[in-house]
Amino acid sequence: MKLKTILIGSIILLTTFLIYLTTLDKLVYFLALGDSLANGKTPYGESDYGYNDYLRDYIDNKNILEKYINGFIVDDYRITDLVRDIEDNRKIVINNKKQSIKNALIKADLVTLSIGMNELYYKLNTASLENNEIYEHIDEMMEDMDELFNLLRKYCKEDIIIVNYFRSTSLLNHDKIEEYFKYVNTLLKNKSEKYKIHYVEIDKTLEDNTLYLPMTNNYFPSRNGYEAISKDLIKKVDETLLK
Repeated sequence: MKLKTILIGSIILLTTFLIYLTTLDKLVYFLALGDSLANGKTPYGESDYGYNDYLRDYIDNKNILEKYINGFIVDDYRITDLVRDIEDNRKIVINNKKQSIKNALIKADLVTLSIGMNELYYKLNTASLENNEIYEHIDEMMEDMDELFNLLRKYCKEDIIIVNYFRSTSLLNHDKIEEYFKYVNTLLKNKSEKYKIHYVEIDKTLEDNTLYLPMTNNYFPSRNGYEAISKDLIKKVDETLLK
């Protein structure tokens, strides 16, 4: 009788443990990385509800959000800044505990990334549009991006999503600018495929929509714009991580 009780108790404990493991495996550890766009910066200078916030809410409403980390996002970050953060294993404090970026990457089931917009626009605003200087700058950016993707994949083996580059409204009718954006996005897409990173074309969603890009000479979206971006990311998450 005692042996039977021990056996039944062991089966219950094992079943409970297996259910726990199954449930735990379905939870999503979500790490958001990047620059001002990843931070939800608006054309008016403040940070509002960004695409990462909407995506977090979507996962949370499914009751599968294990953890959400956005503390490594920094306004106006360059690609090389994020590379340095990973190499130096930058740490932040969450709930009085230190959190390193390498540890977050290792644990992450989902990583979102926006990086390089500010350095691309800086060059477009300061260089001549009629020579090879901008092409050379884009090539250098993509060399840095290759280094970043390599580092991300070194620590994160799960789903990574990057958003592509898009034009502000004032740049839409400039043939040379269109050429540059096609060039940089083609290179970015190829790099993404090389490292098995999901590439999301938010330019098709945002460009030529004044509701999403209300200031003609500013590329930061409105809150409506960020919500629209989040829908593109949610679609990709549904097709991959949550399939």
